[in-house]
Amino acid sequence: MDFNSIFKVFLPKDRVFYQLFEDVAEHVHQMGIKLKEMVNEADADKRASILAQIESLEHTNDDLTHNIFTELGRNFITPFDREDIHYLATSLDDIADYIYASAKKINFYKINPNDLGIHKLTELILQGTIETKKAVLGLRDKRWVIMRFHFEGHCITLTNINDSSILTDTYKKRIRLRCLLAKLSQMYL
Repeated sequence: MDFNSIFKVFLPKDRVFYQLFEDVAEHVHQMGIKLKEMVNEADADKRASILAQIESLEHTNDDLTHNIFTELGRNFITPFDREDIHYLATSLDDIADYIYASAKKINFYKINPNDLGIHKLTELILQGTIETKKAVLGLRDKRWVIMRFHFEGHCITLTNINDSSILTDTYKKRIRLRCLLAKLSQMYL
């Protein structure tokens, strides 16, 4: 066994974690898009089809989150703190779970597609998934000064989206989003 192969064990596999986080963020964003489509759809059969797509994305997200935890157990050295990786993966998975739960309730209660309140709420959720995706895509950037401003901007945008929530049912989601914002801020600001 040569020295280089031993040395590779101690090198962080940046590409693995970053790619997994980017995949999770992309799925969360796609779930936000599908949720908005579902709210705009009046046909119950098409809503059920969109719900099935959201469910599929959520299960794929669970698998990706499991892969992150598996990689966390395999790698001795990680690109950033193990606790932060665990917290970020859990938070992103929780966002996906909340979107899926919301979609199931929208379908179950047959929410009126003409309700402006639900349209505003899904637009806020979609904006939140867009900003979350942008923030996660910025994780690869090793230039810490630029990264700080990158995350600061997305955290401010997510905070504004979070503060503009219009329904009190979203209290748990707001707390989870605030915790994610706080963790992102601690990691990079």
